Amino acid sequence: MSATPLLEVKNLRKHFPIKGGILGRTVARVHAVDDVSFTLRHGETLGLVGESGCGKSTLGRTILRLYEPTAGSVNFEGVDLTSLSTKEMRHKRRDMQIIFQDPFSSLNPRMTIGAILAEPHIIHGLGTKKEIEASVKQLLDTVGLPQDAAERYPHEFSGGQRQRIGIARAIALNPKLIVADEPVSALDVSIQSQILNLLVDLRKKFQLTYLFVAHDLAVIEHISDTVAVMYLGKIAEYAPSESLYAKPRHPYTRALISAIPVPDVDHKKERQVLTGDVPSPINPPSGCYFHPRCPVATEKCKQVAPEVRNVGTAQKPHLAACHYA
Repeated sequence: MSATPLLEVKNLRKHFPIKGGILGRTVARVHAVDDVSFTLRHGETLGLVGESGCGKSTLGRTILRLYEPTAGSVNFEGVDLTSLSTKEMRHKRRDMQIIFQDPFSSLNPRMTIGAILAEPHIIHGLGTKKEIEASVKQLLDTVGLPQDAAERYPHEFSGGQRQRIGIARAIALNPKLIVADEPVSALDVSIQSQILNLLVDLRKKFQLTYLFVAHDLAVIEHISDTVAVMYLGKIAEYAPSESLYAKPRHPYTRALISAIPVPDVDHKKERQVLTGDVPSPINPPSGCYFHPRCPVATEKCKQVAPEVRNVGTAQKPHLAACHYA
């Protein structure tokens, strides 16, 4: 794994305006992604985890500029994507792809699988007709589908098979970065493991780099080298996977890990149940965003927003946004 950052996200924000009144003026903003920074190295898998609505998917799509960022920078191989024109960004998209959560709605029901997998090559003007046909067959082989699948339509496949098609489309142009937006959450548990193993195999085969979005910490532990825990649009904790699971430093992370089911019925695990609801991203709380639900919050937490600081070592950084980590 290379130590060179493939992706550097700095102070990224994505706020969605809420319009109101007769003139349609902006009356409020949804703070979906709020001052997020991290790096992602070549060949690494960064797991992005948190509760529903915390901004995980929005962060992934903002990095790819499927949503235009409100502020901040996204440096991909040293190039700030936020400064690129539409034409320049279109060329860059060959190196950055996404696997969507819903394997059915992300596929055009009127196109055959062969046409869906050929489309990336056609859009970017790559290859002759015969070369594209050969590439489609190769892609189907790679993701474990028969070659005659090219003549069929998305509704003829199961959910797991459709997700394999989505993965094949994502790797069609040999990208360097793939944002996997909860790629297994809509699948049966037995199929989830097959898709996860496929993603692991593809990473090794094609030297891929993943930003893997999920709300299941057990899934994240299986596939990730590094884990970032998000809460209400911010990074609460960021650390190597083994360090974070062995000794979580943020109260929110500890609560999430305590909720992971244990297969041993004789093993009693102490649950840390969070009280209250997630605050509104339209009007986030003052100080630490987590303080209304935190079991160790003090008056300082209510007034002063914690900085993300290293609570590990210089050799193995472990970052946490908590006054008492």
